[in-house]
Amino acid sequence: PTRRSSDLLQSTPQLRTGTAALVGRQALVLDRVDGRGGQVKLNGEVWSARAYDGFSVFESGADVLVLEIEGATALIG
Repeated sequence: PTRRSSDLLQSTPQLRTGTAALVGRQALVLDRVDGRGGQVKLNGEVWSARAYDGFSVFESGADVLVLEIEGATALIG
């Protein structure tokens, strides 16, 4: 059977670019992060960060996971 080009497009994995490509990456906490703010090093750059759940606390030196990017802020867990 012959595949239509639309079938090929649907089966091709999507590359994540921009801030979407940062979701799922690990970051290093530079300044304590809680529900109000803090800083992480992500992809070689310093980012503002907040706890994704709004109440967890991550101390300096902790490895964390980027769960979402909201504007210029990494939401971590």
